[in-house]
Amino acid sequence: MNRKVAIIGMGNVGSTIAYTLLLKKSCDNLIVTCRNKKLLYAQISDLKHASVLINHNVSIEERSYSEFEDIDLIIFTAAAPLILGQNRLDMLETSKEIVKEVIPQIMASGFHGIIIVVTNPVDIVSYLIYKFSGLTNKKVIGTGTFLDTLRLKRERSEVFNVDVANISTYVVGEHGDSQVISWSNTIIEGDDIEKAAYKRGFQNVKDIERNIENKVKRAGWDIANFKGATTYGIANAVAEIVDCIFYNENKEYTLSTLDEGIYSSVPVILGRSGIQKKLMIKYSMYELEKLQKSKNIIRSVSDIE
Repeated sequence: MNRKVAIIGMGNVGSTIAYTLLLKKSCDNLIVTCRNKKLLYAQISDLKHASVLINHNVSIEERSYSEFEDIDLIIFTAAAPLILGQNRLDMLETSKEIVKEVIPQIMASGFHGIIIVVTNPVDIVSYLIYKFSGLTNKKVIGTGTFLDTLRLKRERSEVFNVDVANISTYVVGEHGDSQVISWSNTIIEGDDIEKAAYKRGFQNVKDIERNIENKVKRAGWDIANFKGATTYGIANAVAEIVDCIFYNENKEYTLSTLDEGIYSSVPVILGRSGIQKKLMIKYSMYELEKLQKSKNIIRSVSDIE
């Protein structure tokens, strides 16, 4: 299997994803593109030098969009720089213009692979790429709340002093301020949240939930405010998605996919052909109300004109 991956955009996020794919030996051919040709030259050179000690023969090159016909996976990270004080929805107009410029060129090449969308606002950008590409929704996949779910697992592991491998949980809806944590579907070492808290002598479960929820929701912005962008977490999440697809692992993730006419994060099974199926999980009434509000926010700005 000759695994060909293209990354569109080689700024902080795209370049960290590229480096992570190299370290994890997740591809055999790495194609990178960027509007800033000087930056692109520097990134390619740096990656090539790093690859010498990885013990994996990977080619790293630039291509034009017209040469994307044989690419297996595209990782779409192209975006304008984040401005302090913005939310993810504020980035929509610039992201929309990039999609309208780039995606038709890619599809004209004969590309028929899978597109993994990282660019924010990821739910709306994924929907735009789905519409402009003509690909099935199974092949246009937003990273969505996958990283938020990983952040949630980490926060809970620290609060409850358990290994992250022993926590099952979901963040669904928008990758943004209206995201929804499903506390009713949280399992910690086999226990629901209330029983897990009781075993550890925690008195107020609601306070614990509220504190964790605020930390998870603010995590991306806190990181970006101090270092300019979130890079390591999303890069490792994308590499996990890439490996899952190439090796047909059929794993469960919370990813952004077509749901009730919009793109929104739900639990899915991911495999070689993309999203295999959506999982129908049962939410509490309170969670359902919040999830519907989250979807309505996405729906209100899912405009492709």
